[in-house]
Amino acid sequence: MTGPEGIFMDDSGKSRKELLREVRTLRLQVEEWKNLAQKRKEMVEDSEAKFLQLTEDIDEVFWMRTPGARGLQYVSRSFELIWGRSREELYMDPLRIFIESIHPDDRPRVEQWLDHYEQPTQYRIIRPDGCVRWINDRRFFLYDEQGAVRKVIGIALDLTSMREKFVMFQQAAKAAALERMVAFVAHEVRNPLQIIRGGVETLEREAESDKKGEPILQELHYGVTAIEEIIGQIILYALPVHPNVSETTTEGLIEAALTKVKRRLDKITIHREFSCPNKTLQVDKEKLIRALCNILVNAAEAMPDGGEMWIRATCTSDKADIAVSDTGRGISPENQARVAEPFFTTKPEGIGLGLSISRKIIEAHRGTMAISSEQGKGTTVEVFLPSN
Repeated sequence: MTGPEGIFMDDSGKSRKELLREVRTLRLQVEEWKNLAQKRKEMVEDSEAKFLQLTEDIDEVFWMRTPGARGLQYVSRSFELIWGRSREELYMDPLRIFIESIHPDDRPRVEQWLDHYEQPTQYRIIRPDGCVRWINDRRFFLYDEQGAVRKVIGIALDLTSMREKFVMFQQAAKAAALERMVAFVAHEVRNPLQIIRGGVETLEREAESDKKGEPILQELHYGVTAIEEIIGQIILYALPVHPNVSETTTEGLIEAALTKVKRRLDKITIHREFSCPNKTLQVDKEKLIRALCNILVNAAEAMPDGGEMWIRATCTSDKADIAVSDTGRGISPENQARVAEPFFTTKPEGIGLGLSISRKIIEAHRGTMAISSEQGKGTTVEVFLPSN
Protein backbone atom coordinates (compact mmCIF):
# COMPACT_ATOMS: atom_id res chain seq x y z
CA MET A 1 0.00 0.00 0.00
CA THR A 2 1.33 3.43 -0.93
CA GLY A 3 0.36 6.51 0.98
CA PRO A 4 0.57 10.19 0.09
CA GLU A 5 3.70 11.21 -1.71
CA GLY A 6 4.44 7.52 -2.49
CA ILE A 7 5.42 6.47 1.14
CA PHE A 8 4.92 2.73 1.87
CA MET A 9 2.36 2.08 4.61
CA ASP A 10 0.88 -1.16 6.02
CA ASP A 11 -2.80 -1.79 6.67
CA SER A 12 -2.56 -0.06 10.03
CA GLY A 13 -1.30 3.05 8.37
CA LYS A 14 2.26 2.71 9.76
CA SER A 15 5.20 3.57 7.62
CA ARG A 16 8.08 1.19 6.81
CA LYS A 17 10.34 3.23 9.14
CA GLU A 18 7.91 2.87 12.02
CA LEU A 19 7.51 -0.84 11.40
CA LEU A 20 11.29 -1.36 11.38
CA ARG A 21 11.55 0.59 14.58
CA GLU A 22 8.93 -1.71 16.22
CA VAL A 23 10.71 -4.81 14.89
CA ARG A 24 13.99 -3.63 16.40
CA THR A 25 12.21 -2.93 19.69
CA LEU A 26 10.66 -6.41 19.65
CA ARG A 27 14.05 -7.98 18.89
CA LEU A 28 15.56 -6.13 21.83
CA GLN A 29 12.72 -7.33 24.08
CA VAL A 30 13.11 -10.91 22.84
CA GLU A 31 16.85 -10.73 23.45
CA GLU A 32 16.22 -9.32 26.90
CA TRP A 33 13.74 -12.10 27.62
CA LYS A 34 16.22 -14.70 26.38
CA ASN A 35 18.93 -13.24 28.61
CA LEU A 36 16.55 -13.20 31.55
CA ALA A 37 15.49 -16.78 30.82
CA GLN A 38 19.15 -17.84 30.63
CA LYS A 39 19.91 -16.13 33.93
CA ARG A 40 16.93 -17.80 35.54
CA LYS A 41 18.03 -21.15 34.12
CA GLU A 42 21.52 -20.60 35.48
CA MET A 43 20.07 -19.60 38.87
CA VAL A 44 17.91 -22.75 38.92
CA GLU A 45 20.87 -24.90 37.93
CA ASP A 46 23.02 -23.22 40.57
CA SER A 47 20.31 -23.74 43.18
CA GLU A 48 19.92 -27.36 42.15
CA ALA A 49 23.69 -27.87 42.31
CA LYS A 50 23.86 -26.30 45.78
CA PHE A 51 20.85 -28.34 46.88
CA LEU A 52 22.38 -31.57 45.60
CA GLN A 53 25.71 -30.68 47.23
CA LEU A 54 23.87 -30.11 50.50
CA THR A 55 22.01 -33.42 50.30
CA GLU A 56 25.21 -35.26 49.35
CA ASP A 57 27.05 -33.91 52.41
CA ILE A 58 24.43 -34.53 55.12
CA ASP A 59 24.43 -37.71 57.22
CA GLU A 60 20.73 -38.33 56.59
CA VAL A 61 19.41 -40.02 53.45
CA PHE A 62 17.45 -37.54 51.32
CA TRP A 63 15.19 -39.12 48.72
CA MET A 64 12.62 -37.96 46.20
CA ARG A 65 10.17 -39.97 44.14
CA THR A 66 6.99 -39.76 42.11
CA PRO A 67 4.04 -42.09 42.76
CA GLY A 68 4.56 -45.57 41.38
CA ALA A 69 6.88 -48.51 41.86
CA ARG A 70 9.70 -47.15 39.67
CA GLY A 71 9.30 -43.47 40.45
CA LEU A 72 12.54 -42.84 42.37
CA GLN A 73 14.08 -39.60 41.09
CA TYR A 74 16.92 -39.08 43.53
CA VAL A 75 18.57 -40.55 46.64
CA SER A 76 21.58 -39.04 48.41
CA ARG A 77 24.99 -40.62 48.89
CA SER A 78 24.32 -41.49 52.55
CA PHE A 79 22.07 -44.30 51.32
CA GLU A 80 25.16 -46.27 50.32
CA LEU A 81 26.79 -45.72 53.73
CA ILE A 82 23.72 -46.67 55.80
CA TRP A 83 22.03 -49.31 53.61
CA GLY A 84 25.31 -50.80 52.35
CA ARG A 85 23.94 -50.91 48.79
CA SER A 86 24.74 -48.87 45.68
CA ARG A 87 22.45 -46.13 44.43
CA GLU A 88 22.64 -47.59 40.91
CA GLU A 89 21.14 -50.83 42.25
CA LEU A 90 18.32 -48.88 43.91
CA TYR A 91 17.55 -46.82 40.80
CA MET A 92 17.18 -50.03 38.76
CA ASP A 93 14.39 -51.46 40.94
CA PRO A 94 13.68 -49.06 43.83
CA LEU A 95 10.61 -50.66 45.39
CA ARG A 96 11.97 -54.21 45.41
CA ILE A 97 15.40 -53.21 46.76
CA PHE A 98 13.86 -51.04 49.47
CA ILE A 99 11.30 -53.62 50.61
CA GLU A 100 13.85 -56.46 50.60
CA SER A 101 16.15 -54.43 52.87
CA ILE A 102 13.44 -54.06 55.55
CA HIS A 103 13.53 -56.46 58.51
CA PRO A 104 10.85 -59.15 57.92
CA ASP A 105 9.08 -58.27 61.18
CA ASP A 106 8.74 -54.61 60.11
CA ARG A 107 8.02 -55.16 56.41
CA PRO A 108 4.16 -55.35 56.49
CA ARG A 109 3.91 -52.14 58.51
CA VAL A 110 6.33 -50.27 56.21
CA GLU A 111 4.52 -51.46 53.07
CA GLN A 112 1.28 -50.04 54.49
CA TRP A 113 3.03 -46.79 55.43
CA LEU A 114 4.58 -46.24 51.99
CA ASP A 115 1.56 -44.79 50.18
CA HIS A 116 -0.94 -43.99 52.91
CA TYR A 117 0.66 -42.16 55.82
CA GLU A 118 2.64 -38.95 56.14
CA GLN A 119 3.76 -39.19 59.77
CA PRO A 120 7.29 -40.49 60.54
CA THR A 121 7.87 -44.19 61.08
CA GLN A 122 10.72 -46.29 62.46
CA TYR A 123 11.88 -49.62 61.08
CA ARG A 124 14.89 -51.89 60.91
CA ILE A 125 16.93 -52.64 57.82
CA ILE A 126 19.29 -55.57 57.27
CA ARG A 127 22.42 -54.66 55.34
CA PRO A 128 24.02 -57.18 52.93
CA ASP A 129 26.70 -57.83 55.60
CA GLY A 130 23.97 -58.89 58.06
CA CYS A 131 24.23 -55.76 60.21
CA VAL A 132 20.88 -54.44 61.50
CA ARG A 133 20.30 -50.66 61.53
CA TRP A 134 17.39 -48.68 63.00
CA ILE A 135 15.91 -46.03 60.67
CA ASN A 136 13.59 -43.08 61.31
CA ASP A 137 11.91 -42.18 58.00
CA ARG A 138 9.96 -38.95 57.53
CA ARG A 139 8.32 -37.85 54.31
CA PHE A 140 6.22 -35.05 52.82
CA PHE A 141 3.67 -35.12 49.98
CA LEU A 142 3.64 -32.44 47.27
CA TYR A 143 0.25 -32.07 45.56
CA ASP A 144 -0.77 -30.68 42.16
CA GLU A 145 -3.66 -28.27 41.54
CA GLN A 146 -6.13 -31.16 41.35
CA GLY A 147 -5.02 -32.46 44.78
CA ALA A 148 -3.19 -35.51 43.44
CA VAL A 149 0.21 -36.47 44.83
CA ARG A 150 2.87 -35.12 42.47
CA LYS A 151 6.02 -35.94 44.46
CA VAL A 152 7.05 -37.53 47.71
CA ILE A 153 10.13 -36.14 49.50
CA GLY A 154 11.68 -37.89 52.48
CA ILE A 155 14.56 -37.87 54.95
CA ALA A 156 15.78 -41.11 56.57
CA LEU A 157 17.92 -40.89 59.72
CA ASP A 158 20.08 -43.72 61.12
CA LEU A 159 19.01 -44.09 64.78
CA THR A 160 21.20 -47.08 65.59
CA SER A 161 23.88 -45.24 67.56
CA MET A 162 21.25 -43.20 69.41
CA ARG A 163 19.30 -46.34 70.37
CA GLU A 164 22.50 -48.08 71.51
CA LYS A 165 23.34 -45.10 73.74
CA PHE A 166 19.80 -45.15 75.13
CA VAL A 167 20.11 -48.87 75.91
CA MET A 168 23.45 -48.21 77.60
CA PHE A 169 21.82 -45.43 79.64
CA GLN A 170 19.03 -47.80 80.69
CA GLN A 171 21.57 -50.46 81.66
CA ALA A 172 23.57 -47.92 83.65
CA ALA A 173 20.40 -46.82 85.45
CA LYS A 174 19.54 -50.45 86.25
CA ALA A 175 23.09 -51.07 87.45
CA ALA A 176 22.91 -48.03 89.73
CA ALA A 177 19.59 -49.24 91.15
CA LEU A 178 21.08 -52.72 91.67
CA GLU A 179 24.08 -51.25 93.48
CA ARG A 180 21.81 -49.35 95.87
CA MET A 181 19.68 -52.46 96.47
CA VAL A 182 22.71 -54.67 97.09
CA ALA A 183 24.24 -52.16 99.51
CA PHE A 184 20.95 -52.01 101.41
CA VAL A 185 20.50 -55.81 101.52
CA ALA A 186 24.12 -56.35 102.53
CA HIS A 187 23.77 -53.93 105.41
CA GLU A 188 20.40 -55.25 106.54
CA VAL A 189 21.42 -58.94 106.32
CA ARG A 190 24.99 -58.71 107.56
CA ASN A 191 24.08 -57.05 110.82
CA PRO A 192 21.72 -59.87 111.96
CA LEU A 193 24.30 -62.41 110.73
CA GLN A 194 26.92 -60.89 112.97
CA ILE A 195 24.52 -61.21 115.91
CA ILE A 196 23.83 -64.87 114.99
CA ARG A 197 27.54 -65.60 114.63
CA GLY A 198 28.24 -64.00 118.01
CA GLY A 199 25.48 -66.07 119.59
CA VAL A 200 26.81 -69.30 118.01
CA GLU A 201 30.35 -68.61 119.23
CA THR A 202 29.03 -67.90 122.76
CA LEU A 203 27.08 -71.16 122.77
CA GLU A 204 30.18 -73.02 121.53
CA ARG A 205 32.19 -71.72 124.49
CA GLU A 206 29.45 -72.49 126.98
CA ALA A 207 28.75 -75.97 125.58
CA GLU A 208 32.31 -77.23 125.22
CA SER A 209 31.50 -80.27 127.35
CA ASP A 210 28.15 -80.93 125.64
CA LYS A 211 29.07 -83.32 122.83
CA LYS A 212 25.45 -83.78 121.81
CA GLY A 213 24.99 -80.09 120.91
CA GLU A 214 28.33 -79.77 119.10
CA PRO A 215 27.11 -80.98 115.64
CA ILE A 216 24.19 -78.55 115.76
CA LEU A 217 26.48 -75.64 116.58
CA GLN A 218 28.86 -76.65 113.81
CA GLU A 219 25.97 -76.69 111.35
CA LEU A 220 24.91 -73.22 112.50
CA HIS A 221 28.47 -71.97 112.15
CA TYR A 222 28.73 -73.43 108.64
CA GLY A 223 25.38 -71.91 107.63
CA VAL A 224 26.35 -68.43 108.81
CA THR A 225 29.70 -68.67 106.99
CA ALA A 226 28.00 -69.83 103.77
CA ILE A 227 25.49 -66.95 103.86
CA GLU A 228 28.28 -64.43 104.47
CA GLU A 229 30.19 -65.83 101.51
CA ILE A 230 27.13 -65.60 99.23
CA ILE A 231 26.48 -62.01 100.28
CA GLY A 232 30.12 -61.20 99.66
CA GLN A 233 29.93 -62.65 96.13
CA ILE A 234 26.74 -60.75 95.29
CA ILE A 235 28.31 -57.50 96.49
CA LEU A 236 31.44 -58.16 94.43
CA TYR A 237 29.36 -58.80 91.33
CA ALA A 238 26.91 -55.92 91.78
CA LEU A 239 29.21 -53.10 92.85
CA PRO A 240 31.68 -51.44 90.44
CA VAL A 241 35.32 -52.52 90.53
CA HIS A 242 37.82 -49.74 91.22
CA PRO A 243 41.34 -51.23 90.99
CA ASN A 244 43.83 -50.05 93.60
CA VAL A 245 46.91 -50.48 91.41
CA SER A 246 50.34 -51.57 92.60
CA GLU A 247 53.23 -53.48 91.05
CA THR A 248 53.41 -57.27 91.15
CA THR A 249 54.57 -60.17 88.94
CA THR A 250 52.74 -62.91 87.07
CA GLU A 251 54.34 -65.57 89.29
CA GLY A 252 53.45 -63.61 92.43
CA LEU A 253 49.77 -63.48 91.42
CA ILE A 254 49.57 -67.16 90.53
CA GLU A 255 51.39 -68.43 93.63
CA ALA A 256 49.29 -66.24 95.93
CA ALA A 257 46.08 -67.59 94.36
CA LEU A 258 47.32 -71.19 94.65
CA THR A 259 48.12 -70.66 98.33
CA LYS A 260 44.62 -69.32 99.04
CA VAL A 261 42.86 -72.34 97.48
CA LYS A 262 45.43 -74.96 98.52
CA ARG A 263 42.92 -77.05 100.49
CA ARG A 264 40.64 -77.27 97.41
CA LEU A 265 43.48 -78.74 95.32
CA ASP A 266 44.40 -81.76 97.49
CA LYS A 267 43.63 -84.32 94.77
CA ILE A 268 45.01 -82.22 91.91
CA THR A 269 48.49 -82.45 90.36
CA ILE A 270 49.66 -78.94 89.51
CA HIS A 271 51.97 -78.24 86.55
CA ARG A 272 53.55 -74.79 86.32
CA GLU A 273 54.87 -73.44 83.02
CA PHE A 274 56.07 -69.86 83.45
CA SER A 275 57.97 -68.37 80.52
CA CYS A 276 58.07 -64.95 82.21
CA PRO A 277 57.81 -65.39 86.01
CA ASN A 278 59.21 -61.94 86.73
CA LYS A 279 56.99 -60.04 84.28
CA THR A 280 55.80 -56.96 86.17
CA LEU A 281 52.16 -55.88 86.06
CA GLN A 282 50.46 -52.74 87.32
CA VAL A 283 47.26 -54.22 88.79
CA ASP A 284 45.12 -54.52 91.90
CA LYS A 285 46.83 -57.58 93.35
CA GLU A 286 44.11 -58.59 95.82
CA LYS A 287 41.29 -58.36 93.28
CA LEU A 288 43.17 -60.29 90.60
CA ILE A 289 44.13 -62.98 93.13
CA ARG A 290 40.42 -63.36 93.85
CA ALA A 291 39.69 -63.63 90.11
CA LEU A 292 42.36 -66.34 89.72
CA CYS A 293 41.09 -68.16 92.83
CA ASN A 294 37.62 -68.42 91.27
CA ILE A 295 39.13 -69.85 88.06
CA LEU A 296 41.28 -72.36 90.00
CA VAL A 297 38.35 -73.49 92.17
CA ASN A 298 36.17 -73.97 89.07
CA ALA A 299 38.88 -76.12 87.51
CA ALA A 300 39.25 -78.19 90.69
CA GLU A 301 35.48 -78.72 90.99
CA ALA A 302 35.48 -80.08 87.42
CA MET A 303 37.77 -82.90 88.70
CA PRO A 304 36.07 -84.17 91.90
CA ASP A 305 38.03 -87.43 91.77
CA GLY A 306 41.34 -85.74 91.08
CA GLY A 307 43.20 -84.87 87.91
CA GLU A 308 45.84 -82.60 86.47
CA MET A 309 45.95 -78.83 86.15
CA TRP A 310 48.34 -76.79 84.01
CA ILE A 311 49.00 -73.16 84.82
CA ARG A 312 50.85 -71.33 82.07
CA ALA A 313 52.14 -67.76 81.92
CA THR A 314 53.41 -66.24 78.68
CA CYS A 315 54.19 -62.59 77.99
CA THR A 316 54.83 -60.02 75.31
CA SER A 317 56.15 -56.51 75.72
CA ASP A 318 52.72 -55.08 76.48
CA LYS A 319 50.64 -57.93 77.95
CA ALA A 320 50.61 -61.13 79.97
CA ASP A 321 48.62 -64.30 79.25
CA ILE A 322 47.73 -66.57 82.18
CA ALA A 323 46.02 -69.84 81.21
CA VAL A 324 44.50 -72.46 83.54
CA SER A 325 43.74 -75.87 81.96
CA ASP A 326 42.16 -78.92 83.61
CA THR A 327 41.48 -82.52 82.68
CA GLY A 328 37.92 -82.40 83.97
CA ARG A 329 34.62 -83.30 82.40
CA GLY A 330 34.55 -80.24 80.14
CA ILE A 331 31.59 -78.06 79.26
CA SER A 332 28.77 -79.09 76.93
CA PRO A 333 28.49 -77.04 73.71
CA GLU A 334 25.12 -75.58 74.72
CA ASN A 335 26.56 -74.30 78.03
CA GLN A 336 29.87 -72.90 76.78
CA ALA A 337 28.39 -69.51 75.89
CA ARG A 338 26.72 -69.26 79.31
CA VAL A 339 29.40 -70.35 81.79
CA ALA A 340 30.40 -66.76 82.61
CA GLU A 341 26.81 -65.53 82.89
CA PRO A 342 25.81 -64.40 86.39
CA PHE A 343 23.87 -66.99 88.41
CA PHE A 344 24.40 -69.72 85.81
CA THR A 345 25.67 -72.98 87.30
CA THR A 346 25.41 -76.71 86.64
CA LYS A 347 26.66 -77.62 90.13
CA PRO A 348 24.34 -78.59 93.00
CA GLU A 349 26.08 -76.04 95.24
CA GLY A 350 27.09 -72.47 94.54
CA ILE A 351 25.24 -69.54 93.01
CA GLY A 352 27.11 -69.25 89.70
CA LEU A 353 28.93 -65.97 90.25
CA GLY A 354 32.58 -67.09 90.38
CA LEU A 355 33.51 -66.67 86.71
CA SER A 356 31.24 -63.63 86.35
CA ILE A 357 33.15 -61.90 89.14
CA SER A 358 36.48 -62.98 87.60
CA ARG A 359 35.51 -61.52 84.24
CA LYS A 360 34.34 -58.28 85.84
CA ILE A 361 37.62 -57.85 87.74
CA ILE A 362 39.70 -58.66 84.63
CA GLU A 363 37.74 -56.25 82.44
CA ALA A 364 38.17 -53.53 85.09
CA HIS A 365 41.91 -53.94 84.40
CA ARG A 366 41.25 -53.52 80.63
CA GLY A 367 41.89 -57.23 80.18
CA THR A 368 39.86 -60.06 78.67
CA MET A 369 38.92 -63.61 79.64
CA ALA A 370 38.37 -66.44 77.15
CA ILE A 371 36.99 -69.93 77.83
CA SER A 372 37.47 -72.96 75.57
CA SER A 373 36.36 -76.49 76.38
CA GLU A 374 35.92 -79.96 74.94
CA GLN A 375 33.45 -82.21 76.67
CA GLY A 376 35.15 -85.17 78.28
CA LYS A 377 38.64 -83.71 77.84
CA GLY A 378 38.78 -80.54 79.90
CA THR A 379 38.57 -76.75 79.92
CA THR A 380 41.02 -73.86 79.50
CA VAL A 381 40.43 -70.37 80.87
CA GLU A 382 42.78 -67.71 79.52
CA VAL A 383 43.29 -64.30 81.13
CA PHE A 384 44.89 -61.54 79.04
CA LEU A 385 46.18 -58.55 81.01
CA PRO A 386 47.90 -55.38 79.78
CA SER A 387 51.27 -54.69 81.42
CA ASN A 388 50.17 -51.19 82.49
